[in-house]
Amino acid sequence: IRPGDTWKYLADGSDQGTAWRDAGFDDAGWNEGPAPLGYGAGNQATEVAFGPDADNKYVTTYFRKTFTVGDPADYASLTGALTYDDGAIVYLNGSEVFRINMPAGAVSFDALASDAADYGPAPLALNLNQLLPGVNVVAVEIHQGNVASSDVIFDLLLEGE
Repeated sequence: IRPGDTWKYLADGSDQGTAWRDAGFDDAGWNEGPAPLGYGAGNQATEVAFGPDADNKYVTTYFRKTFTVGDPADYASLTGALTYDDGAIVYLNGSEVFRINMPAGAVSFDALASDAADYGPAPLALNLNQLLPGVNVVAVEIHQGNVASSDVIFDLLLEGE
């Protein structure tokens, strides 16, 4: 997965529960566009919605991307970098693999990031045990630090060595 790749995204203020993280989830109705995705940052290639009220924006924006792996045993490492604002949780094939600037434990769709500041890129080192032969899914939820935040930004690099 390269910076600037096309991602599926959902920015409608809805509670997606946990099914959206799984490989079998049907995201056919989601929008898509090239990264960086977001609003207000000035460098986004795709602008996502923030809701009808600029002073009460959607807290969470969801992103999904599939990629194919021949044989996971062919890889020695899986690393990358996450560009985000304000907090993020990354899932690989439905399992959480990275969290930054988010509270511990279960996180609801309206949970605010721990801090409202610009962050990223953050280095990633993922467990190869999460990779599957064939189609894999990276799912990312980006959370605002407050409902009046001026921007959201998201992009991801993921490389297998």
